[in-house]
Amino acid sequence: SQQKKPIVLFFFNTLWGIMMKSNERQWASIMAQSWPADGTPHPKCAKAVLKGIPESMRAAVWWRLVCCYASTTDGVDHVVNMSPEAYQTLLNKENEAAQQFTRDLPRTFPDCPFLQHPKRQQSLHNICQVISVYNDFGYCSGMSFIGGTLLLHMEEQNAAWAFVKLCANYGMYAFFQQHMKGLKKALFVCQKLLDRQCHRLATHLVQEGVSFDMFATRMIQLLFSYTVPRTWVPRIWDIILHRGLWAIHLFVIALLQLRTDDLLAMSFEDLIASLMQGWQADSDFVQHHSCQAVINAFIKLERKPHKCGKAAVVALEQQYDASTPANE
Repeated sequence: SQQKKPIVLFFFNTLWGIMMKSNERQWASIMAQSWPADGTPHPKCAKAVLKGIPESMRAAVWWRLVCCYASTTDGVDHVVNMSPEAYQTLLNKENEAAQQFTRDLPRTFPDCPFLQHPKRQQSLHNICQVISVYNDFGYCSGMSFIGGTLLLHMEEQNAAWAFVKLCANYGMYAFFQQHMKGLKKALFVCQKLLDRQCHRLATHLVQEGVSFDMFATRMIQLLFSYTVPRTWVPRIWDIILHRGLWAIHLFVIALLQLRTDDLLAMSFEDLIASLMQGWQADSDFVQHHSCQAVINAFIKLERKPHKCGKAAVVALEQQYDASTPANE
């Protein structure tokens, strides 16, 4: 059996290499083709993102996806002036939030040598400067993790503008603005979806006094950048950047589903500690699950549109809006 291991490993690596090259060819073909004139992503992206975007092409594909995404919560395409001059103007603006995000920088992925390099710290500082002066509410704690994740895969200016597009066109502003209505809405939707999809776990959390805001706030606001192993994050973002922020709800449910048995056996203290630490801190979970398992769980949920897919999310968001005063 010892002699067979190198042979099995060789064939596995060979097969993996073939699959990666095939994926790169597919994305190269998609990027070379003309995309729809209405600004929507190429139709072939829908399935392709489920297989993952090759790291060598991720910067280009992410950039193209965020630039063509025009669906917003208010139905308006917020045109962003992304010229170098506009970027420099934002960098030069006085910013009361500078002291706050400067303190956050060393605490943003402190175990990542790439981002802790002085050059990248300056780039991350610039990204936080741009996003905090571009919007109308400044900087919120945690935004540096979004900027840091983008910077891991894109160059500085594109990462900054991608962050702006995420907020303005995808609707992420609602996760950070005063009253955080978008965040409250997302928590409401996740609670309802979990009750539909995994009633036992939803009931257990309620009985133990664990509400979604206790653990899911950071998951949603930071787009899982500090919830799952860092190597999983870009795969999840591939799908969110293509589908839109509604996909966040399905990933929350998918991650909870994969840990259902363990969570059902925990009481309040253990539940809070485990959920707050995130999935990346659960070595047993990471050892027995892959990012593909999370993607597969997402796919199963997406295929039930009126129970827990996009249509269900939209309907629950409308239910929340109808029952919540506009100023809350």
